[in-house]
Amino acid sequence: MIEDPLCKRGNNVLKEMAKFAEKNGIKPKTMMKLGRVIDTIVQTAEDEKCDHIIVGKTGLTGLKRLAMGHVAEDVAKYASCRVTVVP
Repeated sequence: MIEDPLCKRGNNVLKEMAKFAEKNGIKPKTMMKLGRVIDTIVQTAEDEKCDHIIVGKTGLTGLKRLAMGHVAEDVAKYASCRVTVVP
């Protein structure tokens, strides 16, 4: 999985965000999983006993938004913990 260019890019983003969080006094736990996005995020949060999910809002419109779905909205709807949506 880590050899896939998209996975490599995602892993690099996770590393950068973890560095940013640590510089701001937050001890993050990052992970990359494959699966249906909303289900995977919600299930992982439950498995890991998370108390807070931070999810990005893509800002897509039109057909791209329909194709991608409403990930941030659905995570907030189905998660059993607090969800913060960031631009």
